Amino acid sequence: MFSPHAHRFFELSTDLLCLVGRDGRFQRVNPAFERTTGWPSEKIVELPFLAVAHPEEYDRLAHAWAAALGGGAPEPVQLRVRCRDGSYRRIAWRLSAADASTVCAVGQDVTEREATALVLRATEASYQHIAANVPGLAYQWVYRADGTAGYTFVSEASRTLFGVEPEAALRDPEALLGLIHPEERSRFVTLARAAATTLGPFRWEGRVVLANGAVRHVEIAARDQRLADGSVVSDGLITDVTELRQATRQLEESEQRYRSLFEHNPDAVFSFDLDGRFVSANPACEELSGYAPDALVGESFEPLVVPEDLETALTNYRLAARGTATRFEVRLRHPAGREVRIGVTNVPIIVGGRIVGVFGIAKDLTAQRALEDRLRQAQKMEAVGQLAGGVAHDFNNLLTVILSHGAFAADALPADSVAHAELGQVLCAAERARALTRQLLAFGRKQVLRPRPLDVNGKVTDVASMLRRVIGEDITLETVLEPAPWPVVADAGQLEQVLMNLAVNARDAMPNGGTLRLRTENVTVAPDALADVPAGAYTTLVVEDTGIGVAPEVRPHLFEPFFTTKPVGKGTGLGLATVHGIVEQSGGFVHVESAPGRGSRFTVLLPAAATSVPTCDAACAPASDARGSRETILLVEDEEGVRTVVRRHLERQGYVVRVASTGAEALRLAEARVDLVITDLVMPEQSGRVLGERLAARWPHLPVLYMSGYTDDEIFRRGLGDAGAAFLEKPFTAEQLARAVRQALSGGVATAARRASGS
Repeated sequence: MFSPHAHRFFELSTDLLCLVGRDGRFQRVNPAFERTTGWPSEKIVELPFLAVAHPEEYDRLAHAWAAALGGGAPEPVQLRVRCRDGSYRRIAWRLSAADASTVCAVGQDVTEREATALVLRATEASYQHIAANVPGLAYQWVYRADGTAGYTFVSEASRTLFGVEPEAALRDPEALLGLIHPEERSRFVTLARAAATTLGPFRWEGRVVLANGAVRHVEIAARDQRLADGSVVSDGLITDVTELRQATRQLEESEQRYRSLFEHNPDAVFSFDLDGRFVSANPACEELSGYAPDALVGESFEPLVVPEDLETALTNYRLAARGTATRFEVRLRHPAGREVRIGVTNVPIIVGGRIVGVFGIAKDLTAQRALEDRLRQAQKMEAVGQLAGGVAHDFNNLLTVILSHGAFAADALPADSVAHAELGQVLCAAERARALTRQLLAFGRKQVLRPRPLDVNGKVTDVASMLRRVIGEDITLETVLEPAPWPVVADAGQLEQVLMNLAVNARDAMPNGGTLRLRTENVTVAPDALADVPAGAYTTLVVEDTGIGVAPEVRPHLFEPFFTTKPVGKGTGLGLATVHGIVEQSGGFVHVESAPGRGSRFTVLLPAAATSVPTCDAACAPASDARGSRETILLVEDEEGVRTVVRRHLERQGYVVRVASTGAEALRLAEARVDLVITDLVMPEQSGRVLGERLAARWPHLPVLYMSGYTDDEIFRRGLGDAGAAFLEKPFTAEQLARAVRQALSGGVATAARRASGS
């Protein structure tokens, strides 16, 4: 049937070749058919073609068979052929009529190719599905070996993200590339070409401008690979990150605001982990703790707290670590040796519903609490001062009566009598009571001052001469004087009292002897150099000792009235309170430096005065004859006992006395001839000062002598407002009264003026 050449081709062909009779049975198959299907030729020729066809494909086979028998052109058809082992292979057949009785079937085994195509189709479907569902535009770009380039795939997201149809980008890459912001285009091209050359990862972020003018931020990430033909394929994803970048910027701004608040907050801001270790600390923490933030991080807060307050700090930390916000106060130990009182707020840090730490803010309350303590002390001093002043006023009136009647009685008794001696003891006790009353008035700042320009060196020298007789031989007294001290304006007697009290206090602090040093010095205080002391020029009086010093817990109470560390009966507790009252009333300040076993230094700072110190004044002038010459004195005093003894003193000294118990009565009596008015300052209904003002309004040259045990009138606490006004402090002696009256009369011209006016 075949020529030798055709026979050889039939046997050696790799295609499946078979001849099928018109009855549909195999007549002959080549070895390739046998190898592919497993059917030997002797078995297959017994079977019809339909016996090896898949039942589902009978119709397709019948159609192709009829076409071949009809003499038409070979019609390709894919059929599954059943192999001898029961499996199927997919064969692509071409059927044609070999002659009137035979059909020639030529087939190629496409099983693997179809399987690969199926996988490729599935992969393509998956890729399309992924591309359609990724949050961005998936694409494939190719740099061809011939130098051309373009998109080979663009996902549907190009339409929703950029308003560009995928087909448009496939036809013309500029449909997408043209959206890149002109300022970003050059950098994009440079990075893309570099990635294609190095086959490294490509990443670019920039702006695109949509057709409607909107500017969006996009991020492109791609991976390049080189194909066998030399072209480079880039598979990438374009993501719109506009909202992400906006959120990122907002987050960064929020973090910057928090960081700024954290770094520049004047209060200490910090956080702890659940073991009580610092996780963060802002610069203000260093001001409170004395340690830099870096030194605090990782360390426990416990060593910073004073032992007495540690339990409070731990309790509140544990409460916050369990979810309860707390507020409390504790003291920190500063490396400089001082204590810092802080107010702390602790709140839990909650992340994902779980407490992960404690956040805290601490405020320095040291100055505030010290100010509150000083305010409470001032209020207490004011209350005690008011009480002391009220008591002293009545007490001084009583002492005036006691001292006066005691003096009257003593004058009437023989000097060598027992009664005279006993009366002398009464008068000595009254004098001690008068000194105690002055101390009460001093710490209550109720005594009347007679301020005048003073040379502090002179006062220190005077006090030093008195101290040498009382401090004992085992204490060395030294004076270190400023060569040219600035003058101060103060009451000379009260300043001596300050020095004496401080010196005696220093003596008592050196039971085993030591050194007591009195020093004067001119100082200029810079702003904020000393707490509560304004900047300016001051003359200082310093009293130093080498005694036992003052314990830290005692220092806050040093100036409290009736506070003393001395044994019962050894101290009244008024010495330093008196110092504080006098200095404060004189416009000055007291600064204390002391430590146990290292002695004490009390520094009195008095404002330097611009005036010079006079060489002499009325106080140091020799007293003239104190007796009167029948001058008329109007005595105004609401206390009958005081009024009686003062009248008696004046009449014994040669004066004509009229008395009044009220200011209104005094104004009526003053209508008659009067040479001097003596009036108490503190009286009901109308004070002595108001009376003096009304008298001066009618009789400007009428001298007035004021007397009082104390006054709460500001002008008299700081010094009498009228430079010509005279003042006599209760209680007083007959000699003191006589001298004050004579000085008042000598300084006035009232008598001549009033007589000339005929009144």
